[in-house]
Amino acid sequence: MSRIAELAKKYPTLHKDVIVKWEMMVNGMRDSRDLDKVSVWRPASHGSYLSYDEDFTMARLKAETPWRVREDAVLLPDRLWMKTGLGFLLHRKERSPYVIREVSEGRFGIYEGGEELVYDGLYATPRKQRTAAEGVTSKGTPVQDLVELNRRCYRVVPVRFCEYFRAGEECKFCNFNHTQEDARSIGLNRPVTIAPDETAEAFKIYGSEVKLLEGFLESGGFKKSDTEASVNCRFVEQLSSALPYETHMKLVAEAMPRKELLRLRDAGLLGVRFQMEVFDERLFSVVNPGKAKHMSREEWLEAFQNAVEIFGVGNVAAKFVGGVTLQGPDGYSTWQEARDSHMEGDRWMISHGVFPSMQALRWAPGSPFSKDIANRQKFPPTEFFLDLAVAHHETMKEYGLYEKLNKFLYCGFCCVTNPYAGEVGMIETAGDIGKWMSDVVPYEQNWIAQFLDSLKSPAEKGK
Repeated sequence: MSRIAELAKKYPTLHKDVIVKWEMMVNGMRDSRDLDKVSVWRPASHGSYLSYDEDFTMARLKAETPWRVREDAVLLPDRLWMKTGLGFLLHRKERSPYVIREVSEGRFGIYEGGEELVYDGLYATPRKQRTAAEGVTSKGTPVQDLVELNRRCYRVVPVRFCEYFRAGEECKFCNFNHTQEDARSIGLNRPVTIAPDETAEAFKIYGSEVKLLEGFLESGGFKKSDTEASVNCRFVEQLSSALPYETHMKLVAEAMPRKELLRLRDAGLLGVRFQMEVFDERLFSVVNPGKAKHMSREEWLEAFQNAVEIFGVGNVAAKFVGGVTLQGPDGYSTWQEARDSHMEGDRWMISHGVFPSMQALRWAPGSPFSKDIANRQKFPPTEFFLDLAVAHHETMKEYGLYEKLNKFLYCGFCCVTNPYAGEVGMIETAGDIGKWMSDVVPYEQNWIAQFLDSLKSPAEKGK
């Protein structure tokens, strides 16, 4: 029996696509030339955080696969999609039991052990790749260096640097600053900061070509909340006024006091996601030494409650890293204990009107935890995340948060390909992601609904 079939038998209430997504998130895929068929050229400014793990470096990529590196960008794995509209971001993992192969044009299968086809419902959805000549600001900067666009969704990183690394107080799973050094090691220019006025110009170029639906700002870590709020306020104000329509803009940041949240709301922000990473009282400061000094755990929880009051229920999210509390000498000894601790945080958030999202732990190259070989023996299995997905779903239903959730907070067009934990309810409620988003986005802008319709046979389309 294949591993995916085994998991499907263990979790009969979960749609198979949910199981496949999390198994791929946890175990990744071995390298292959077929990965290039679902990869995109990304500017060095976008980093390599989610594409590789274990002992990867850009220098190694350039030496072993030179066709994946050019002067201004790197060819990085993109996303594959399933017939429910769920998808996942591909990442290479040398020890993975899986490899993908193209079974027909644009359609891919997962092979276990390199031989047995265990899932063949994966689809690539090519997106337009810009060249510098196609879109530059008045200063000559390629727009894609300033705004990362995923069809109708966007991401802006005002500051690509975390202050905690200077003092050795970075989060133990993180390699944010390391990706700067890694890119520069092969001569790729990755600026630390970008200007709000030029970013707004790039944003206007994109927004005039296509109706932007939603997006977010995400910066590195700041030791002072007022500095972080000031930087982000400038960007929110400039981006909000660049287009004649609203784009459901959110901010991914550290917790901050009430007065700073009010500044951001008044600047035009519609919601926030605080990167708490760990809820566990004992391990919060162990995993997040810098963030714990920035604000105490109690202050983080107070910030969530203030944010809900300011932005409203369903417009505030939390991010936790699933499995990180197993790591290091202070971590839990079993994944079941870590799972229960994680779910305690989920329940607290949901009961307070906050949507908790989940990132799957990875060996981010250059992070403190990745350097400790002993940690690799304590990596949680897919069952850890599926147990959490089921419990998370039941708690969301218990508190009615699915009905109150702003669907643009964790947008069904891009976020469902990332580590998450809300897809169980999306599929159960609507059947597919296109339908889940249909009440907030018209069909002509709902590219997932259009994509899923394109996969239907003539008989299915006639129903």
